Amino acid sequence: LGGNLCRCTGYRPIRDAAMSMGTHPENRPLWLDAAAPRADETGTDRLDPDAAFLQPTSLAELRDCLAQHPQARLVAGATDLWLETTQRLARFERVIDVTRVAELNVVEEATLDDGRQGWWIGAAVSYSRLEPLLEEHYDAFAHLLHRLGSQQVRNRGTLGGNIANASPIGDTPPVLLSLGSRLRLVGPNDGHGVRERELALDDFFLDYKRTALREGEAIRAIFLPRPTEGQTLKVWKLSKRREDDISAVLGAFAWRMENGMMRDVRLAFGGMAAIPKRAAHAEAALEGQAPDAAAFLAAREALAEDFQPMSDVRGSAEYRRLSAANLLERLRLVIAQAESDSPREVMLHAYAH
Repeated sequence: LGGNLCRCTGYRPIRDAAMSMGTHPENRPLWLDAAAPRADETGTDRLDPDAAFLQPTSLAELRDCLAQHPQARLVAGATDLWLETTQRLARFERVIDVTRVAELNVVEEATLDDGRQGWWIGAAVSYSRLEPLLEEHYDAFAHLLHRLGSQQVRNRGTLGGNIANASPIGDTPPVLLSLGSRLRLVGPNDGHGVRERELALDDFFLDYKRTALREGEAIRAIFLPRPTEGQTLKVWKLSKRREDDISAVLGAFAWRMENGMMRDVRLAFGGMAAIPKRAAHAEAALEGQAPDAAAFLAAREALAEDFQPMSDVRGSAEYRRLSAANLLERLRLVIAQAESDSPREVMLHAYAH
């Protein structure tokens, strides 16, 4: 059950309800079988412009759907969107399902114009499909996935959806910000050819639930850079439960050591602002510095210039400020342990955990 809890009815009624779903065909929603093979792949039903549920299978079809219905909600795993129907009783006039768009389901190796190597990950690629790649190259990112929802959520949820949702407490955006990811966006034909553009993930989040997506645009792919030589990534998520819970604070930290100094420092947080955001002042305090207590004290103090967190049900503003600072102190201890095998440093590292 992957961390899912039911304190009210118990699991037997839930199982009984699930087993009986197939006996009510008149109430069986189309999206229930969205990822299953369809008998009529060429039929017009899945692209009926008047239908409430559209299911393109190619990027060209998706562009046509976006051109006709620029205000439609895009859906992949729907692990977050459907909560609006169950908790807020929202009704969507039109939904475009992207799970069967071939171009959004591929992972391709690539080299950017700036020489960086990595992978373009299709926006409809699920977390479960992404996990082997992360385990090979970013074990800290792969470990985070085990804290992201449950196995059922990871089987359905997508990297593109987590970004487009633009939640300030989404788990993957801070990690991608710390790695310098980019996005490839696609829109409808504007009369001068297909509209496609790239931008840094740093420029994507504008304000609470507001992004740089233009009308009729969608995320096509996310660029995950290959780790550079000597680069280290650490990711820590704070939540009330270990599984299937939302972050109160999430910190993602990437850096490399050069002659005893920290270089290419990128620190990103979720839960500390209206958007997932890098800590620019804290980064500056550590860039080019030895990872000692003085440098990290300056970085912790600089967090006050980077963030003014809010209080909510998951944590007070003071809790978030203290937690973010403590995550930086934890980072200092982890680096100290990596550079020293002394019993004292090992003891401090164990205490920090």
